[in-house]
Order: sequence, then C-alpha cells, then structure tokens
Amino acid sequence: MSESTFQKDSTLWICGFLILSLLLVYGQVLRHEFITYDDPAYITENEYVVEGLTWDGVIWSMTAVVASIWHPLTMLSHMLDVQLFGANAGLHHFMNVLLHIANALLLFYVLRRMTGAVWKSALVAVLFALHPLRVESVAWASERKDTLSVLFLLLTLIAYHRYVQAPGRGRYLLVAVLFILGLMAKPMLVTLPFALLLLDYWPLCRFQSPKEAAQDLRRLVREKIPLFVISVLGAGTSILTQVQSEATGSLEIYPLASRMQNAVLSYGLYLRDTVLPLDLVVLYPHPLTGIVLWHVLVSGIVILALTLAALYVWKNCPYAAVGWFWFLGTLVPVIGIIQVGSSSRADRYTYMPHIGLLIVAVWGLGAAVDRLPRIKRPLLAAVAAVVLVLMALSHVQVSHWRNDITLFSRSLEVSPGSSKAHFSLGMGYIIHGDHARGALHFQQCLAINPNNIAARKNLGAALVDLGRQDEAELYLREIIQVVTNEPEHYLNLAISLYRQAKYDEAIFWAEEALRIDSEYARATDLIRHCQRSIPPEIPLD
Repeated sequence: MSESTFQKDSTLWICGFLILSLLLVYGQVLRHEFITYDDPAYITENEYVVEGLTWDGVIWSMTAVVASIWHPLTMLSHMLDVQLFGANAGLHHFMNVLLHIANALLLFYVLRRMTGAVWKSALVAVLFALHPLRVESVAWASERKDTLSVLFLLLTLIAYHRYVQAPGRGRYLLVAVLFILGLMAKPMLVTLPFALLLLDYWPLCRFQSPKEAAQDLRRLVREKIPLFVISVLGAGTSILTQVQSEATGSLEIYPLASRMQNAVLSYGLYLRDTVLPLDLVVLYPHPLTGIVLWHVLVSGIVILALTLAALYVWKNCPYAAVGWFWFLGTLVPVIGIIQVGSSSRADRYTYMPHIGLLIVAVWGLGAAVDRLPRIKRPLLAAVAAVVLVLMALSHVQVSHWRNDITLFSRSLEVSPGSSKAHFSLGMGYIIHGDHARGALHFQQCLAINPNNIAARKNLGAALVDLGRQDEAELYLREIIQVVTNEPEHYLNLAISLYRQAKYDEAIFWAEEALRIDSEYARATDLIRHCQRSIPPEIPLD
C-alpha cells in the first residue's frame, strides 16, 4: 500500500470516528427541550425568529441586539431552523451537533494541511470535539453563536493558508469576508488577526530567520492591517451594544481589582477543568469581593510559570509557544476585564481558546515519543483511555441539559447558593406544572437575592395558582410599588383579588393594566368576568 493510499484510508477512519463518537455522545439532544435561560430571547419568544426565515426578519437581524450582542448571522440561523423544523427543540439542538461535527472535521483538516501531521492533527480534533467543556456550546440552543462562529474561524484559516501559499487580492478578500461573517456570528473572534500572526511563526514558518524577525514582523503586521481594522470595528460594535444594553457591570459593583483577580483565577480554573472536567455547570456566579486571594496567587504563579516556559522553548518547540499564547490571547475578550453579566467564567468561552492548549499537549506528547520511543505503546493506551473517559463524561454532561429541571438541579448540586439557579429551576418546575416546587425555589432565590423582581413576580403567580391568595397578594402588591410600567404585574394582582371575590378592587387593577396597554386582552377578559360576578344592587322600596 502506498503512503498516499495509507494516509487517505487513515483520514477516512479518523473522520468516521469523529462523526460516530460525536453522534453517540450528542445524539440524546434530539429528546431535549429548550430551556428558560436565554432560549426565550433567542428563539421561543422572539417575535421575528418564531416566524421563520422572512424578509422582515432578515432586515431586523441586521440591526437587532439580542442578549446584549449584535450577531445577525446567528439569529438568521435560528430563523432557518424554525423555517425547517418549526418549534421542534430536538432538531434545533441537533443542528448545533452537526455544526460541531463540521468544526471537528475542519479542525483536523486545517491542522493536517498546515502541519502535515495526520495523527497529531487527528488527536487534537478528537480531544477538542469530545471534551466536556464543549457540551455547553453544543447542547444549548442559545450557544449556536459558538459553533457557528468557529465554523467561520476555521474556514478563515483554510482561506488564509491558501493565501499564504499563493498570495493574491482575491484570496485575501476571501479571508476578510469569512472573518466578517465570523464576527457576525459572535464578536469573540476579534482576536483572529493576532492569532494569524502566531500561525505565521508556526506552523506556517513565515519568519525567514532570527536576524530578520523584526523586519518580518513589521511586514506581516502591515499585511494584516485591513483585518485589524475589521477587528477594531467588531470590538467597538460589541462594546457599544453591551454598554447601550446596560449589560456591562459598573466599577462600583465589579471593582477593577476584583475583575483582575477573577481574570487570573479564571485562567487557572480553565486549565484545571481541561485536566479534570468535573462539576461543570451553566452558572459560575461572580465572587465579587469573596475571591480567595491564595487561589488567585496560585493561579497567577502557574500562568506565569507556563508563560515563561513557553518563551524559553519558543525556538526549539514553537508549537508550545503558539498554542499557549493562542489560549491566553483568544480568551481576553471574555476573561472579565470588561464584565458582562454576573458570571465569573463559562465553559462555552473555551470553545475557540481550547484549541491552543490541545496543540501544546498533543505536539508535546509527540516530542516525548520522539525522544523516548519505548513509551509509545503505553502512551497510546493511555490516550485511548483518556478519549473513552472524555466520551463518558461528556455523555453525562449532555444529559444534564435535557431540560430546566435537570440542568439547574445539577447547578445547585455544585453551587447551592446560586440565586439564578434557584430562579431557573423554579421556572422549570412551573413549565412542567409543579407550581409548589416552583414557588419553593422562587422563595429560595429571594432569600439569597431579595431584589429579584422576576422571582417575586413568578412567586406571586405561582401562589395564585396554588390557591394561596393572601400570600400571593402580598408579593404582587410589593412588585407594583417597584415596577410601575408592566401591565402583567397589575393583572396578576387583579387575578389574585378576583379569586378572593374582591371584584371591585380586581377591576381597578385590571384597568390599571389597560391604562398601560390598551390592547391587553387578558385584562379586558378579567374585567368582564368580574362584572358578571358582582351581584346586582337590590333597589330600595
């Protein structure tokens, strides 16, 4: 058998394994539901998305900011799913699985094309695809932006490699267009021009000699000026939309010192979770002032030591430096210096950065085998065992994403004090008709965060449905003192009063709801029911 035939057969087996293993791990998502955390904003309650792919929706997506992010391509992909599958949650999830499979295959192709190393490239792709840190990006419908943006990232790398092999304006333009499309799926790709400079050093070897390194760097930076301009525009747009959406935390709530400490700690935790991917959850609350300083110190020492080691082996082991700085650099937009939301970190943030760490690990193992050939067989056995363990852990992790109840029950097992997890679990129980358990978790959410208006509103509504009208009325009256422009709050209070036969007062609050929204049909219906229930006055003789 010729070498080319062997490589072709190997490639088919590798691709087949990637596809089959990912289907085994993620096929269960066909039975999964949408969850109440972001999925309503992106899909189930988005008035444009639920209509499918329409011209009005296309126009809307070009300017819409959803969940504080401008990502029109992602929103168009959700519309396409609705057009194809309607409200079938399982098929929405499975489209994410198909995108993830495509990303794994493309990653294998890109690395093999750039390095010529078939089995090392294959192992990076396998570890990337099957690692439990990928589950959040794949099993969560709202994280379509991860799988879609990395698809365009990898296509950009393929186009860039073709440009490097035979430079031309058309090929460069294709690189720029694919980069823009990636940013339109998720703005986290803003670091790509810097990543391309790393690839220029290794494996593309575009630095001609150490003596001319500075001159080569200037040349390669000039070459990427249009990409840097695109990156700056993408970053500016992202920051502007987050500020306008009031999604960025203030320095009063998240002081700069706290942000820096959390960033250093998060790098260390991402490294830990790479090696020991246990207790992964959807919510990691920001510790604010509760950060343990010695944890930050240990993390900082590890990061510094690995950075110095990467610099030390820069010439002899360029893959180590490139992979490590890929990991550090591509995490910068989401490391928390600009705090968005209330999370300290997230598994989904590793979808692109993890590639760098895996390159360091796999090429490092290859170098170890080259120096010590006798360890090859035991090392292959260990690698096979690691892959099987990752598959098992990922399969279990995917099962946690079946619905709100399984997902946030798991979150509370790992982080019992999370008010958001209690709230989301309460919503899950309400959706599944268990109002008693839903009310219990809303109460626990309020015990941790008394200012959660949504929890107070839903607790009031749950108590109404449970027939505990006196308690419900108390919560609902508190809400309308704080939030005065939401007709739903007034209507919930009116419903509670109606069920207590306080018809006149119920009519008053239903009319308040109509004052805010004159077309609020439910308020009109309630008034009509109240009027029918009020006994007519007995005329005097």
